[in-house]
Amino acid sequence: WWPSYYMIHDEVVARSLEPYLHFPPEQEVLAGLGSHASFKHHPATTVYKIPYPASMEGPIEFRTRLEHGLQGGYTVAFAALQMAWYMGIREVYLLGVDIAYQVQVDRTVGDYHAVRTAEGDLSGSYFDPRLSERTEIITLPNEAGMMRALGVAKEFFEANGGRIFNAAPDSPLALFPRKHLGAVLGSATGMDQRNERQTG
Repeated sequence: WWPSYYMIHDEVVARSLEPYLHFPPEQEVLAGLGSHASFKHHPATTVYKIPYPASMEGPIEFRTRLEHGLQGGYTVAFAALQMAWYMGIREVYLLGVDIAYQVQVDRTVGDYHAVRTAEGDLSGSYFDPRLSERTEIITLPNEAGMMRALGVAKEFFEANGGRIFNAAPDSPLALFPRKHLGAVLGSATGMDQRNERQTG
């Protein structure tokens, strides 16, 4: 399977990924305001606003009326969970979410960004090693803020009849109940086969 949507939230990551991302014209791309400049020529890009908390310790709200923008929560996963709820998705399986960054910085640039050290190896923090090679200015990972935001998402989903599972086998993120991805995909494949038999 392949994603129906790609979501780009961090403008620094968007600029770094731009040379490598070649989407077909029909591929839906959800781009946060700030990162959308990297994909402004792609015909199927939807831009969304990201109001951030007033401070690093400010309240984090799970938003469901996306015409007013998504709530920033220090991780694209929190934005994606809000978007998923808006789309009617009530059961979510997270892949690759571990909240375990390895970042060495030389100096900070404002509240959210920093210049990494020349010897700083980011390969443990990104899926693609090419990002480690290209990225000098990085977004500072706020792991405490990420955990707060994901906790807000968990509470919202469970209070409103939804569930979030961690389906990454080696992720240290213990906030969500575990579910093996093979079992998830196996049941989906079985359902597709049953539907084919019924309709065939």
